[in-house]
Amino acid sequence: MRKTTLALFVLLTVCTFAQQRSLLYCDVPKGVSSQVLVREGYVTSYNKDTRLPNWVAWRLTKERMESPVPGIDRKMFDFHRDDEVENPVEKYDYHYKQTGYQRGHMCPYADCKWSMKAADETFLMTNICPQTEMLNKKTPAWRKLEDACRAWAKDGLGDIYIVAGPIVSRDCETIGSGIVVPKAFYKVVLRFDGRSLQGFGVMYRNVDGGRIQSSIHSIDGIERLTKLDFFFALPDELENKVESAYDLDAWPGLREIIEGE
Repeated sequence: MRKTTLALFVLLTVCTFAQQRSLLYCDVPKGVSSQVLVREGYVTSYNKDTRLPNWVAWRLTKERMESPVPGIDRKMFDFHRDDEVENPVEKYDYHYKQTGYQRGHMCPYADCKWSMKAADETFLMTNICPQTEMLNKKTPAWRKLEDACRAWAKDGLGDIYIVAGPIVSRDCETIGSGIVVPKAFYKVVLRFDGRSLQGFGVMYRNVDGGRIQSSIHSIDGIERLTKLDFFFALPDELENKVESAYDLDAWPGLREIIEGE
């Protein structure tokens, strides 16, 4: 009886966290520039030194995936500067032109079509990182996982929590007036179906030649690569369990995405 009561308490606690959006916040290492911005469709931490987001986190639900705004289209939106931050990035000028890099969304527009405001805010430059054309447009690796996350939510597998962002180091090149070009990108995914939690992480190299493959990791593995702390709002015991391992077969189609690229 005691174990059952404890399990129910943990699940109720997780539900409360989900309702309060606490799972959409991450901790950054001490000394790292971080301005947290709460948008309609996502939460992000902007780094004025790298001029990139440290992380961008959002939630996909069945209701949102099934309820796009009638007539919404990507052509309605354009990239724009975020005036809420120090040292904002302009939507174009020389920052991206002729650099070989493209403006890559962290939180995709397609994940926020349930709201005009949420969709528009995905085009804020604080949600954007320099990506090679190979990663942003030509490789299926990044796009297939985005599609899969939407499908998992729409198919009722549970609420899908996603955090994505850049992996940078001191030897990264810069473009424009100091925009750091990431070496790679990470994405961690957490699923809560009302009964249990499942999670995994993926990393993509930001290169422009050859075939870009995604490498699968536990969430702990991505934390070691990024020095970030994901989903810290979970009870410690539950967080340790879900972040220490992953199960490819718990996610329909994930094995094919990872192994079939």
